[in-house]
Amino acid sequence: MYPTPSVDAYGRDTFSASVAYKGRFLLKSIMIIDSKGAEVQADAVCYLPTEATSLSINDKLEYSDISYRVVALEKPKDATRERYIKTTLKRKI
Repeated sequence: MYPTPSVDAYGRDTFSASVAYKGRFLLKSIMIIDSKGAEVQADAVCYLPTEATSLSINDKLEYSDISYRVVALEKPKDATRERYIKTTLKRKI
C-alpha cells in the first residue's frame, strides 16, 4: 500500500515509501458509486486488517506487480469493533 500521491512537475503521481499488509485479494469486476457520486467499473476487492488505518481513497495498492487505485472503503463493524477494511480497487493502466 502506498499513501495518496503527490504530483511532480510533469503531472505524474509520485509515491512515498510503501507499507505491506497481509490481506485477502479477489479479482472481481463490479460496478460501484465512488466518493464523487460517479459510476465506476471496479476490478478487484481487497480485505485488509484494521491496522491499515492510514488507508484512504486514491491510495495505490500493489498485488502481483499490478497497481490498483482505491476507489471505495468500507469498515464493517460488529457489536464492539471494526472487523476489517474492505477496499474496492480500480486497476491502474
